[in-house]
Amino acid sequence: MARALVVLRAGALALAAAAAAAAAAAAAPPFYVLDPATFSSLLGADLPWATASIPFFEASNATLTEVYYFRWRTYKTHIHPSDPAAAAAGYPLVVTEFSPSVGWAGRDNTIPCAQGHHVRDGRWLRDGANGTSAGATMDSYALWWVSGLSGVRQNYYNWLATALWDRLSVAGAARFLPRLAAHVPALAALAASTMNGTLPGGDCSRWDAANDGIYSWMGCAGQEHNPAGGGLQPLVHAMMVSEAASLAAICRAVGNATCAARFSAQRDAFQARLLRLWNANLSAFDTLNSSLAPRGSPWAGVRTLASLSSPWYFNAVPAETAAAYGASWDAAFDAEGLGGPHGLRTAEARSAGYSCHPRSCCYWGGPVWPFETAKAITGAANVLQSAVLSAAAPSVTRPRVWRLLTDYAAMHTGAWTITNFTTGARANYTLLNASGYFLPGLGVDWIAEAGCAEDATWTDNPGGGFFYEHSTFMDIVIQVVAGLRPFAAGAAPHVTVQPLQPGDGALAWWCLDGALVNGKIVTVLWDADGSRYGRGAGLKVLVDGEEAAAAATTQGPALNVSVG
Repeated sequence: MARALVVLRAGALALAAAAAAAAAAAAAPPFYVLDPATFSSLLGADLPWATASIPFFEASNATLTEVYYFRWRTYKTHIHPSDPAAAAAGYPLVVTEFSPSVGWAGRDNTIPCAQGHHVRDGRWLRDGANGTSAGATMDSYALWWVSGLSGVRQNYYNWLATALWDRLSVAGAARFLPRLAAHVPALAALAASTMNGTLPGGDCSRWDAANDGIYSWMGCAGQEHNPAGGGLQPLVHAMMVSEAASLAAICRAVGNATCAARFSAQRDAFQARLLRLWNANLSAFDTLNSSLAPRGSPWAGVRTLASLSSPWYFNAVPAETAAAYGASWDAAFDAEGLGGPHGLRTAEARSAGYSCHPRSCCYWGGPVWPFETAKAITGAANVLQSAVLSAAAPSVTRPRVWRLLTDYAAMHTGAWTITNFTTGARANYTLLNASGYFLPGLGVDWIAEAGCAEDATWTDNPGGGFFYEHSTFMDIVIQVVAGLRPFAAGAAPHVTVQPLQPGDGALAWWCLDGALVNGKIVTVLWDADGSRYGRGAGLKVLVDGEEAAAAATTQGPALNVSVG
């Protein structure tokens, strides 16, 4: 016992020393290339918060720059103080899906459906040395869902363990693992219940023993009116692959081999279940035992964006057999399929019941939905940044993924109009602005819930804008434009850098500065001719201001850079 105590004490001291080193690094100057004051017109009164909290970014594409800061500002409006009892328990701030209070939320207006998106973007909030920074806020919110506080609802399928691993991959073990470790038993219990088909806080799913999988209704994961219907959904089973893999990794990180083995086995089981949801006749993942299946068929027989995006977003397709499933991406670039002229549809245009302008909310039988658009772009980036997966899915190309990103960015701007889905009337922007629907200084930048990819029109009643946080954007810019992917949770903390612009000339310059990964400030920049940043031409990766890697082109293989 004495030896065990000595070992534990030594481990605790090592973690404390590492945490102190991380804090010291965080206190260093966070920007080595960009001057935050340059972006004051885009950030307005939020400039001090942004300077203390976020990585800064600019690109020769002005829309990407503008929307990047718009989305950070909207994100900030969704960070709210929790109630005094929750704050006293160690969870002082939460992130909400809706800024105004809504009746279907749980404690402190929280809703779990978009929780994974909240953490995926919010994982880049930078930590300060005092533990009260934006990064510490994200740690608190990520653990809120397994806090044990009464009134914290788990009534939607969501990717909590995956989100926690995402946060750990940026923060690093010294920064986040000690706090996460205390919540692993609760996290494992929640995951086990969900994987058995029991969704806490809801009765919309069950275990389908005959088909060996989770039968869930569309609303369980926020997929209302999805034309694939209820059944064994690729979305849910792909999510469970990622949840099990993430939990196994978390359990290994805290030294719980039994837990790691248990969830590794679950990962393998759910991956096999997911692959059984491949409909070869459709060349797509499809819903089995569907409530909307044609008579005589076990399949829904319809391609949906959720069923396409999820296996690749959650890295649930095994690399060794990925070529058998790569054709699912063809639908994303098919004009009669999911590939609309202004963005991705949630169901194919050729689908029965397809509607671009439904006169109700939460109708995912055709409209653009940023929740799934974000997953699809990230999933496509995951494919391109893997040599094996990109060979398996040849329809996923740099120009096509770049088009998905630029279409998504344009959705936030005046390039899209806002209409009333009940009357079809175009919104009066003057009245909306006078009513406070737009953030000061950013014109008519906007993001809503549902839109039409055919005519670039938001079809929500006015109520989106910065009041609704249900998708990622900043993380996509970081992964697709800067090419930055963090892997700070393992024994050899590192980042990879592989930008996905379609050619070196697509952007003359861009820079991501002040990204804190494992206590190190990471800067990535591209300067085609060296005139923008004065550090020479090409692709550069800096760690704490010192050049750590470089390349002459954005089109090469990934750069691997230590942040240990």
